[in-house]
Amino acid sequence: MIQIKKCKRKRLVNCLWLIGVALCIVGCNNSNTQTERSETAKTDTVAEVYVELGFFGPVKPEKWAVLLAAVQNNVTHSRREAGNLAFNLYLPENDTLQPIWFERFQTYKAHTLHMQQDYFKKAIAVIKQSLAGEALSIALKDVKEVPAVNPKNRTAAHNSITLYTVKPGSRQQFVTAMANAAAKCRGLSNNVEYNLYQYKNEPEKFVLIEAWLNKPKNVQEPEAEYFAAEPVRYMVKDISENKNVNH
Repeated sequence: MIQIKKCKRKRLVNCLWLIGVALCIVGCNNSNTQTERSETAKTDTVAEVYVELGFFGPVKPEKWAVLLAAVQNNVTHSRREAGNLAFNLYLPENDTLQPIWFERFQTYKAHTLHMQQDYFKKAIAVIKQSLAGEALSIALKDVKEVPAVNPKNRTAAHNSITLYTVKPGSRQQFVTAMANAAAKCRGLSNNVEYNLYQYKNEPEKFVLIEAWLNKPKNVQEPEAEYFAAEPVRYMVKDISENKNVNH
């Protein structure tokens, strides 16, 4: 009887030891899995750049001066924000009172902080009272194959904004062509800006923003075969600062 009891006790100890080892292994595996998930989460939540192009639409003529002053004040202060990459205000070259804005922030959080500033809130209040209709904004994103480059300077005599709609299946060809064009244009001494952006939720729609010291010559346009619709180009002047305003 004593022998049997000792045997049983020994087996029980061995079983408990094996269970302990098994639990340890499972715990280690779970820890590794959690670490992997944590690393994956870090990758998945990499801060996304905030990019937006907006069309104010028609401005009430009698409200133009006050709107311009408020928006220029917002632009000036916004450019000083640590998270701001670009903020521009444009007007069609024919002086039609339908301004266009473009803004780019390092992160969405930086843009949220921007919207908390008094100068932003004051500008929005003035804008709401000054427009004849509704403003239209387009959420954009950087194109990884054509990384955006901050303008060399903010003084350019010739500016344009072009909207492209690419045929299904032609996106990669178009992006490759634009990457090659960007490399060439940015290498020219008279180029100030040549940046391509994609509509955030429409992968076949793009915006090209160009700025030149003088009118570019022999700059090759993308092949027409890429497009599902005729590109829309706005020839504009930069009115971000008071010195460029004639009104």
